[in-house]
Amino acid sequence: MEPTDILVTSKKIAWTIGNFSSLKTNAPHYSDPFTAGHCSWKVAIYRGLEDEKYLGIFLCVADTSTLPQGWSIDAYLTIMVINQISSQKSYAKGLRHKFRAHEHVRGFRSFMDLTELQDPSSGYILNDYLTVEVEFLELKSESVQPSPLANPTDDEALSVDFKDLGQIERPWCHS
Repeated sequence: MEPTDILVTSKKIAWTIGNFSSLKTNAPHYSDPFTAGHCSWKVAIYRGLEDEKYLGIFLCVADTSTLPQGWSIDAYLTIMVINQISSQKSYAKGLRHKFRAHEHVRGFRSFMDLTELQDPSSGYILNDYLTVEVEFLELKSESVQPSPLANPTDDEALSVDFKDLGQIERPWCHS
């Protein structure tokens, strides 16, 4: 068995989403990438999953194409929707998952009921802003030898095609 490295024992990120009411129903909306435990991550929210009744929230490895074969990271974390009136009423769910290149998304299709979330008196959405917080309690990575393909030769690096760079239509995360 390969050695395990503890990469993070605590890291918290907050993502504030403006114009929440104008987000498309059942479509992903992504945070900017952030780094935790030598890995790039994104948070995806879906307004209206499960018959348009729930807020879906997922944590995704941001770019699996650069990961060496055999890569994995064990994550223990909490995902929270912040109550902006009373932090004690914030809504949280815990998650433990071993992320791999082919298992790079984990979360909740029905994280929170949209009726409660969007109720103006609930405190979760103020001035059409919603704040989602991810707190990594622990990230552990198994040491993996990099694949020779992870470091292309100069000839391979020259053959990269950069045409049509822009917004990617297919979602990074799939539930």
